Amino acid sequence: MPRPSLVAAVVALPLMAWIAVAAFKNGPKDEVEAIFDTRTAEDRADAYLAERFTFDPAQRDSALALVTPDRLDAFAYAWRALDACTYTRTRRTEQRTRDDLLLNAVEIVTAHGPGTAQIVQQDSVAPFDFGYFSRYVSLNAPTYDPLHVETVALRARDLFAPTEDRYVFRIPRDTLAAGIPARIVELEALPNVGDGLNVRRMRLAVARNGGALLGVNVWRIDLGSLHREEAVVEAWLAPDAYGRLVPKKTRFSTLGKVPFREPMRFETTAYYDGLTCPER
Repeated sequence: MPRPSLVAAVVALPLMAWIAVAAFKNGPKDEVEAIFDTRTAEDRADAYLAERFTFDPAQRDSALALVTPDRLDAFAYAWRALDACTYTRTRRTEQRTRDDLLLNAVEIVTAHGPGTAQIVQQDSVAPFDFGYFSRYVSLNAPTYDPLHVETVALRARDLFAPTEDRYVFRIPRDTLAAGIPARIVELEALPNVGDGLNVRRMRLAVARNGGALLGVNVWRIDLGSLHREEAVVEAWLAPDAYGRLVPKKTRFSTLGKVPFREPMRFETTAYYDGLTCPER
């Protein structure tokens, strides 16, 4: 009589083979192919870059159909209209190390009305240490918003153009933005020209219903003679009580680098609440 261990092996081998075949047929394609991929890491990296950065005119045309000049103008106008609105803005600025350790922070709550702004609350952890970058620190009042969203929208208008061939365009997936179903549209600088461009990547969220532009993310790199700045800029709209899209959030994150010094990272996030705006 066969031993139990031998019987178990005879039964298990066909079962394991069936599971392997099922995984190959039905499992995640990338995971299955990776098992049998005999290419070197360098070859796989080259293939990934070739696939990711293949310029496709059809993808560009699809992106341009979603990110149109009138939608960008409407997005910019929503921010420009803040001058006539009443709202409260909570702005927090943080200084962090390259390893994301918090060094200093200040939070300022301001009440805004047409042509007016007043600080109602201010809290801080410690004075900021700007080091070499102190020469670039603005002397404007704390009520000033350093992020010009209109400029971001205008830059997007320049890049989302039928003649633009320095970037690859993608429509990778859908998402939710402020609870609204939206499509993601992005562009990214091609590797052979990226070093000469300030905007390396841009991602936008466009509402599936109606096509309104809900948010913009921009990744920039600015090179100076003695420093390098890597920055992320984003701005988002959200519906108010009447369903109108109004400003909700901005974020500006920057990493400054100079030779022989520790990089310096600053991030400012602002939230806009209680907006009351005149009829447009």
